[in-house]
Parts: sequence; C-alpha cells; structure tokens
Amino acid sequence: MIKKITFVLVAVVAGFIMPLLLLELFLRFMPVGTNIEYPVVTKSSPYIHFQPYSVRISSMGWNFYNVITTRANNYGYTSDVDYSNNGRPTLAIIGDSYVEALQIAQKRSLSGILEHSDIGGAYDIAISGSALSQYVAFAKLAESEFNPKAFVIVVVGNDFDESLCSVRPQPGHHCYERLDGDLKLALKESYPVTGIRRVAKHSALMRYLVLNLKVNWRKLMSAANLLSDEVADARYAGNTEFSKTISIEQESLAVVDRFFEDLSLITGRKPVLFVIDADRESVYSGSSTDNSFFSKMRNYFITRAHNHNHEVIDMYPIFVDHYGVHREKFEFPTDGHWNELGHRLAADAVLHSKTVQQLILNE
Repeated sequence: MIKKITFVLVAVVAGFIMPLLLLELFLRFMPVGTNIEYPVVTKSSPYIHFQPYSVRISSMGWNFYNVITTRANNYGYTSDVDYSNNGRPTLAIIGDSYVEALQIAQKRSLSGILEHSDIGGAYDIAISGSALSQYVAFAKLAESEFNPKAFVIVVVGNDFDESLCSVRPQPGHHCYERLDGDLKLALKESYPVTGIRRVAKHSALMRYLVLNLKVNWRKLMSAANLLSDEVADARYAGNTEFSKTISIEQESLAVVDRFFEDLSLITGRKPVLFVIDADRESVYSGSSTDNSFFSKMRNYFITRAHNHNHEVIDMYPIFVDHYGVHREKFEFPTDGHWNELGHRLAADAVLHSKTVQQLILNE
C-alpha cells in the first residue's frame, strides 16, 4: 500500500515537473528577453549601469515578435558608440526605460537619432525604473564625466511618486527621503542577487512569463482575492495609476520642487530641455483626464520648468496632431513604451527646439 501511494505521488510530481523542465529547455532556444543584471551599486560606485559591453535580447508577446539586440557601451549605457570623457558631447540625454529603449534598434531611438545627427554628439544615460530623483544623479554623472553643453531629460508618468523612497525604494537607485522635515536625496545600495531569486532571474520560463507575457503577480494575487479591491480595480492614465492618495500627491509635488532645486545646482546656467510624455490613451479617445494624477503632475512640472526658464517639449499636442491625420499609435500593441514613431517624433521635436537650434547657431 505504501509503495503504491509513493508511486502515485512520484508520478504526480514527475507529471508536473517534467513539462516545466521541457518548457524551460525549449525556451532556452527561443529569443526570450535577456535577464538584465547590474553591477553592485554602492556609495563608492553610486551610478547604476549595465555591465559594460553586455548584449541584451528583447522580444515581445507569446510569439517573440520584434526581436531586438542591444549593446551596452564602455560606460554601461545603451549606445552603439563608446563615450569619451576627453570629448564634449552637445547633449546628455537622461531618462528611464523610454530613453534606454531596449524595444527598438538603437539607431532609431531618441538618443540614437540625436547621436547620429549633425548636432555634435549625444550621450544617453538611462536605466529602466529611474525617476526624477535618479535623473538628478545621472545629471551629476554627465556633468562630472562629460561636461555636455546641454541636457535633455525625458519625463514620464511614474517619475513623480516613484521618486519617493516611501513609494519605491529601488535597490541601486536614488530616491527622495524625508529627513528632518526636508526631502533629501538618498542612495539605496544594491547587493548581488542570490538564492532562489538568482535561479528565477536566470530561468528562461520565468523571463518568458515576466518579460514576454507581462505576467503581473499583483494582478494574479488580486484575482485570487489576496490583495485589496483597490489594487484589482486600479485605473491608469499615462503609465501610472489614475489617482493617488492626497499625501502621495502632496509629496510628489514637493519632489518636483526639490528636483528643480537639486538640478540647478548641477547644471548651473547650462540649457536643460525637458520632453514630457502624454497620456496617449486620451490622445486616441479624445477624452479628458484633467483630474488624473499624471495630468496634475504634468501641469505642475511644466509650470515649474518654465519658472526656472527651461524649455519644455509637451508631446501631447504633437501626438494629437499626428494621430488626427495618420491614426497611428505611438507604442507597441503589448508594451506601453514608445515605438519607432514615438521616438522619431520626440527626436524631431528636440532637433527643432529653441535649445538645440541655439546650440547649433553658437557652433
């Protein structure tokens, strides 16, 4: 009897594990998105970056469409050119995954288009998951290493509240922490990934679920009634939740104020050009989202940027005009990042901006 029960249990376990092992083996031969690892970030090495000269594969959907291979350069940022601290690029382009742009060929990204234009060089410093707080750190890196003539900073919907340590204390990134009543920039050091997390990060099956199928574990938990209804029913505008608590909204406004104060200490009198994303769903539907968190933060950010005499490229009217004529969307069907069209429109706007045109005239 015991042998029979043991045999049944072994058969059940084998019947469950073997298909997973076969699927893991199969996916290892497919262009599943590459696991992204960063060198350890510490106070002595405070700027997050990829392993220099590492190569990454990106693909989308269950059928691996849009397979893209990208390369990190000598400084560990996505670029097909190495950076030199002996030269002086015209632009330092700072941002998160929108600037990093692993979803498209590098030469067709915002930074790639600018780098290969005739403006005199453009170095992008961007890592997925960055926010306004991290952009301050990247600006400091760009200024100290490359001394650019101007800065271009791309701002998207989740850059505001995710700058707060209390909202997203992401290892390897800088965030704003409230200390003694004031917001201070803090570095959350990172450590090597070990144990089961390291095994999971190197599993082709896990990467396929997370990177290709976009499995959201929080949504799965909410579907199983393991999270609150608020999480399950969350609405989005831009790439952030439609609304936030009053305290988060107030702290995010304070982040914007602090960001401009900290940035000015780094950039001084150099030009800073901002490119701010739109709520693209409202572009397509023609509906207003003026009461959304992103809309409130966008409006406040643009006002504060103008108060500091910075030029702002608002992508909303640019997207509205193009969509009204061509009915083409600016992101991928299964991924909210800009597609080639979104990047091209942003690059065209930067190249025709007052900031860049003045730099060209001064050459």
